Amino acid sequence: LHEGGTVADVGTTVPDLVAARLSLLPQTALELAQIAAVFGTEVDRDLLIRAAELPPRRFETTLSVLSQRQLVFDDGAVIGFATGMIRDIVYDATPADVRRALHGIALELLSQVSNEPAVLGHHADLAGQAEVGADHLMRAGDRAAHFLDDAGSCTLYQRALRAARG
Repeated sequence: LHEGGTVADVGTTVPDLVAARLSLLPQTALELAQIAAVFGTEVDRDLLIRAAELPPRRFETTLSVLSQRQLVFDDGAVIGFATGMIRDIVYDATPADVRRALHGIALELLSQVSNEPAVLGHHADLAGQAEVGADHLMRAGDRAAHFLDDAGSCTLYQRALRAARG
């Protein structure tokens, strides 16, 4: 109610309430939350700034909207969702084509700062780059097998196979 909704808008579950709160966000704040959600429950502040492509003042203003509504926290170096549930709701409510494009941006930015095959494979697969994703996920499976993580390697190999069949 404080954020501009009505009692009729309030759902019967906490996820419904979070979704209703998200629908009341300004568009740029919702988009920033969606970008952050693609990276997971936490994202490096500089990485999020680069992904958002907003002028510094606008980024800070937009981030403050999310912080004031207690959807995210900002510790200076890391931006994170207040809870994993909020992140999941934001991610699931993001249209598929937008999610795919955001995963492509995440892949591009992360490949500049990391060579972790599981992370790169995850984003490549979800960005629709099946061949690249399969290659990274297969290498991640090899790495997991090397460290005797049988469950992890099986999961990564299966995901690589699904991506290759894409």
